[in-house]
Amino acid sequence: MITFQNFYSKYKYQAITLLAHIIFIVYAIIFPYYMLIGILLGWVISNLFHYLYMHRIFTHHHFIISDRQHTLGLAMFTLMNLGSPPVYAAVHMKHHANSGKENDPHDPYRLGFLRSILSLWDSNFSPDRRVLSHYLRDPKVRWFHTHHLAFAIISAIIAPFIIVTSFWLSKIVVVLVHIKSIGYKLDKSSDSSRNVWWLKPLTWGEELHNNHHHYSGHANHNIQKNWKEFDILYYIGKMIERKP
Repeated sequence: MITFQNFYSKYKYQAITLLAHIIFIVYAIIFPYYMLIGILLGWVISNLFHYLYMHRIFTHHHFIISDRQHTLGLAMFTLMNLGSPPVYAAVHMKHHANSGKENDPHDPYRLGFLRSILSLWDSNFSPDRRVLSHYLRDPKVRWFHTHHLAFAIISAIIAPFIIVTSFWLSKIVVVLVHIKSIGYKLDKSSDSSRNVWWLKPLTWGEELHNNHHHYSGHANHNIQKNWKEFDILYYIGKMIERKP
């Protein structure tokens, strides 16, 4: 039986992230070019398996892919130590429903910027049980949900660059695209998300956060059809999509 304690493990993720950073530094000292190659590989892996697969495909169902691709996506995401796949999806949907409001799990102004950067989430990060149950219907998803911390520990030891790079890239979407003094919005609502187009080289389209919030059903985040909002991940998604 799956209980709340199975998917809410405060400080375990921070401990694994710290371990990954320590081992990453040791590997960088021992092996020439490890840091450069690791960061480049981690950057590509994070964009493909966090922002494209976990965010757009698994959570929002923007693209249809094969069962084998889903398995690969779930496995690669758990290596990033960003949480259980169904919990990530459920919390993200909670963020959409409460952006700019008191119950927003990702609001850096309410939680505090330092706590947001360190992933020291509060009770708002708890997923809605009904939404979580929806994602847990798939036996494969339940398996990765149960074993995601084991994957993360293995990743921290063998390939720490995945966790290190994914951790810092994730802070761009959690923190930078919610800062009121940068970026722009398409409307005047209380939604706290922003578009910060100049982050595109790092996040390949995920920096268009306000566009995504207000048109979450759109696979292409380039709402205004201009070069600043060019959505790289949309075209990669179209390339890997498998029609039923």
